[in-house]
Amino acid sequence: MPSGDDPAAAYPGATAPHVVPSDTRSSIGSRAMEGKLADAMEHCRFAIRALEFRDADSAAQKLREALQKLT
Repeated sequence: MPSGDDPAAAYPGATAPHVVPSDTRSSIGSRAMEGKLADAMEHCRFAIRALEFRDADSAAQKLREALQKLT
């Protein structure tokens, strides 16, 4: 792909990644937030595993728990 082309045009349906402003990165990098993010991601992994076994109720519960960790 030539350097001037729009990368989104090469991948229809793709969206640009979310960019966090640099002034908020320091607060996101705190250890407390890192722990919350790790916990939430673990709940999301469990939710994915539950969906692989067609267990929508457990997946939904784990996703609710992940959201609760972040709020």
